[in-house]
Amino acid sequence: MNEAAAALLWQSSGSSSTVLPFSKFVLPEDAELFLNHLRRCRSQPQNPNLTRLRLEVAEQAISVDLLTFGTPVQGGYVFRSCLISRSAKGSLFHLESVSQLVPDLLHNPLVAVNRQAEIVWSNSAFRRFFGAPTMEQSCCITSLRGIQWAGAEFAQKLETAFSGKAKAQVLLADCGMHHRAGAMLTLSIIFRRLRLAASEETLVLIEMQNVTERLRAEASRDLLLEETERMSQQLEGRVRLRTKELSIANNRLQDLSSAMIDAQERERRRLAVELHDEVGQGLTALNLMLAEVSRHSSSGQEKPLAEARLALARVAEQVRMLSLSLRPQVLDDFGLITALKWHFEQFKKLTRLPLSFSTNVGSRFHVEPTIALTIYRVTQEALNNIAKHAAAKKVQVRLNCSKSKYLLNIKDDGRGFSVDMLATASTGLSGMRERVRLLGGEIHIESAPGNGTRIQCSIPARGGDGCMRKTT
Repeated sequence: MNEAAAALLWQSSGSSSTVLPFSKFVLPEDAELFLNHLRRCRSQPQNPNLTRLRLEVAEQAISVDLLTFGTPVQGGYVFRSCLISRSAKGSLFHLESVSQLVPDLLHNPLVAVNRQAEIVWSNSAFRRFFGAPTMEQSCCITSLRGIQWAGAEFAQKLETAFSGKAKAQVLLADCGMHHRAGAMLTLSIIFRRLRLAASEETLVLIEMQNVTERLRAEASRDLLLEETERMSQQLEGRVRLRTKELSIANNRLQDLSSAMIDAQERERRRLAVELHDEVGQGLTALNLMLAEVSRHSSSGQEKPLAEARLALARVAEQVRMLSLSLRPQVLDDFGLITALKWHFEQFKKLTRLPLSFSTNVGSRFHVEPTIALTIYRVTQEALNNIAKHAAAKKVQVRLNCSKSKYLLNIKDDGRGFSVDMLATASTGLSGMRERVRLLGGEIHIESAPGNGTRIQCSIPARGGDGCMRKTT
């Protein structure tokens, strides 16, 4: 702010549209005093600045005290000023001789009081606030002691301001007051201690701001925030309860899914045993009986009997393969790697597709039975889908194991499909996902029409040793 802009503009009482620069009325010999006053305001905005000046008003030279003080606002200060002139009696301020210069810039009530709390000057906002409807009428109260203050805060702050013991020259307080209309108001009050240049009399300039509505709004806001917080806590409690219920339900669903898979495996094992023991033995006995009949048959019956034995052998092989697919005994007897290699050989015989297999897992390395069964079933289902749908020319299978997890990759160069179709996937793919999920693993399927398919399966190793422990 430069000094020209700092010269406050004063609005005359005769016309609301007339604006006169205050510096116009300062006598030339006091111009430097006026500029020093502005400089102090700029350098010490928090302190009230009082300067004795001589003005030329209506061709008369009068002496006045120019009082300027800064009110803190967000980002800086708003400067406010008033003129004070002593009457011949020396007891009260009079403004008649400079009425055309005195501004009414403050919307807030402003009053100057002496040590007895008697009002020696007030602005129109103060007079209106305490009962005078127009600027010309005097206030209905002559002392601030006539106001019904709530508590002793106001009196204590006023005494502190007069005593000069406070470290700050500006004191702030929120004080309750019983208004003449009967309402209880809350005023934010600024106390400024000042000393008149001419008489060296000490006064306190008091600026008041009615913050009742603001405090009510803040109280309403606080109540709203408390209610919002209460509702938020209730909602969070419900969410936690619902999350717990969903977690319990999910655990139950996992237990049920695991139980169903276990039951399915037990049923497969039972059917495999019955096919091998009951049906397989029955077919073997039937083949022996046909062989015995063939030795005693006539020459015309040899061909039909040979065809019957051949058909019976095919049925027996189908039953054996079905039994092995339901539950390969080789998996239980010799472990995962041997079982996979046996299954790959059967796959190549049936489909005549070249299949390459690589692994860092040796045949004698231990794989936890549940993980071994899951890897075997995922591989079995993937190869079945390749045989039925892929029209592939080659298949690659890779199984790697570390201390933390097993990684299974199955890739073909077949026709592929859109991954959007996985939303309506077959029960086989759903079964693959569920088996892997129950072990805490993940399965990802990448495919596109004409670009083949890749299945990536990751399963955490149990016990932290992965497949690094040999069987005994």
